[in-house]
Formats: sequence, C-alpha cells, structure tokens
Amino acid sequence: MVPAMGHVGTLVGQYEQQLDAASRARKPLVIVPGMDHSQFCSPFNVSGDLAPEISNADALQYAAAATAAWVDNAIRPSPTLAATLDTFVQNATVPITRAWREASALEAADWCARAQRIAVAHLPESDRDKVDINVVAKTGGASLEHFHTNYTLDEKTGRLSIFIGAYAYYPQISSWNPVELFGPTYQSASDISCKLMSADRIAQQLGVSGAFPQSKPPVPCSQINEAAVDQAMTTLGKYWPQGVARFARRGLNFTFAEDTSTFAGPQWVFMSSLTFKATSTGVTVASPRLYSSITSKIFPGNFYCKVLSPAKALEWVQSRGLSRRFK
Repeated sequence: MVPAMGHVGTLVGQYEQQLDAASRARKPLVIVPGMDHSQFCSPFNVSGDLAPEISNADALQYAAAATAAWVDNAIRPSPTLAATLDTFVQNATVPITRAWREASALEAADWCARAQRIAVAHLPESDRDKVDINVVAKTGGASLEHFHTNYTLDEKTGRLSIFIGAYAYYPQISSWNPVELFGPTYQSASDISCKLMSADRIAQQLGVSGAFPQSKPPVPCSQINEAAVDQAMTTLGKYWPQGVARFARRGLNFTFAEDTSTFAGPQWVFMSSLTFKATSTGVTVASPRLYSSITSKIFPGNFYCKVLSPAKALEWVQSRGLSRRFK
C-alpha cells in the first residue's frame, strides 16, 4: 500500500528520466502490490496503517526476492540481475504510479483548458469546435491577479481564439518540520486556479442564439471537480485497474458541494482556496468562484474557478482515501 502516491510518483519519474540502466539497478524502486507498511514488522500493526491485501508470507517472499536480487547485483553486477530488478519495477512500480504522474503533468495548464471546455459543454458542438483555447500558465498569485482573459474573433474564418489563465498552487514545505519533510501527504497542487472565459461571452462572439447573457454560469465549478475525479479514475484504470477495483471496495467517496462565491478578483486570488475536507466517511470538495457575465460593469465575460487537480484526486483514491485501517 503506497502511503503517499505523489511522493513516490515523483521519485519514480526521477528514476525513469534521470538514471541510466546501471544506476537504476543500484537504486531500484520496488512497490509490493497489496503490501502494507505494518508487514515490515509483522505481527505488530501500526495504528493508522491500511490493512494489507496479501498475506505476510507473500509479502515477505516478494520483498525478499527483490532485496536478494539487489544485494547480489550490488556485490557482483550483471545484466541478468539488472533485468530481474527492472522486471520488479516494470511489473508494479511503474504502472501503479503512472496515472498520478500523467495527471500531475496536467496541472500547469492542460487542466484549465479542459475546464474551459467543460464550462461551454452546453453549447452546440458545431460552435464549440470553432473555439481555440490558449492557456497562459502563471507561477504565482501576483502574476495571476494581473492577468485578464481576452479573445480574438477571426471574421473571415469564424474562429474564436481565447486566452485564459492557469496557476497550480503548491504549499511550501517547512524546512524545519521533520513530519512535512519525511512524511509528506499530498504532493499534488492544493488547487488549480483557472481564469476562464464566461460561456455567455463565447456564445455572444459566436452568435449562439439564446445563450447570452447569463446571470449565472450554466456549468458550475463543481462539475469541473467531478470531471477531475472521472479523469483520475479513467487514467488509473488505464494503467492499474486493480486500483479502481480496490477503491470500489474500500474507498471513501467524494462529495461535491456547491460553489462558494467571491466578490472581487484579488479576493478570489489571494483569500480563497479549494475546500478539500476529509473525514472518516469521505471527502467534501468545494470551489470558490467569481463570475461576471457580459453585462457586468467590472471585467465582464469572466468565470474564475479554483478546482480540484486530478492528481490530488488520485492521491486520495490510491492512498489517503482508503478505509480499513489498524487502530
């Protein structure tokens, strides 16, 4: 059982991208599927640990085989032993962490592009196909606050180019706190700020009858959060379907609360954040939003959402949100 999927996923990414074959054999990252931390000190069970899904004997056999191959290769390196170690990594470590790594790559910009498409999903497909989405990725709250969406309509082709903003927020880990340094929880973005163009602005520019103006967004931020969980589960099913089945058996489910409202851009940027409230029965997710229709007197035609990252959803699905733990 992986205690912190994002942390392990980051290490596996470094392992694949930064190490040559010989170094990988010296530093293999081996996840034992179904094994729990407490099985390192069986029969003592550590409070809070997940109940394992394999026997102590099977866990010992798997871990011992990988360890023996590593020790033998450390003493006398050989291509055969290196291949054996790589098999351990490729059979479980890589597919178990692949979904999180793929989802994490969406955080900088791609998920806001997806959010924009979801925000206009009610418009006719023929009109949606005319919209070209360009994401301006920001690295800080100040630069995000000064960014404003804009658009260009090509009168000849009828295509609408829109420019939206994105900022993935990662809390700073305290350099003096050993718990934060050596026992990380979430590696993913706490939330992703998406400065989207309002659906009624897009409808207005494309001349979609009856779709503008709109006093409230036709698609709330909460629907984007639901899509994040759907994306997480789809990606996990692609690489490690056992993880999807396990969450169905032992998972603490998501609840999507209604959006909370903010009244000004700086407040939304600096004083609001995604709610991710975990309890013993599940997790509740709620987005702060700022909406200004095309009739607004201040920055009309915008729809701001702080949304859930699919990567953070996966960290819940693969570790933090699993039930059946030792007391």
